Amino acid sequence: MPTSYGELTISIMHPFSRGNITAASASIFDAPLIDPRYCSHAFDCDLLMRGLRWNDRLVATKAMQELQPVPHAGYGPAVDDATLRQTLYNDLRTNFHPSSTTAMLPRNHGGV
Repeated sequence: MPTSYGELTISIMHPFSRGNITAASASIFDAPLIDPRYCSHAFDCDLLMRGLRWNDRLVATKAMQELQPVPHAGYGPAVDDATLRQTLYNDLRTNFHPSSTTAMLPRNHGGV
């Protein structure tokens, strides 16, 4: 499917890791200092690793193989756990809009 694009994303909805936000100064115009402390609780990264390996198994199914998936660099079943964990640390970020967008149009115009 050369004109299609999809992505399988792993998320933790209720992480054990806790970050912090502090004021950078007394001025309301200065951006706050944000430290998300991603994976500061080891269980979070262990869970993400399990999710990534589950994705590997999902992508290996016949139905998914028909879509000719290509893993991002640093991911996929051929990557050892140490490399995968480092890639995971490098790519951690806050999710926003983790699902889809529904076309809010009348049905006769392609909506739902």
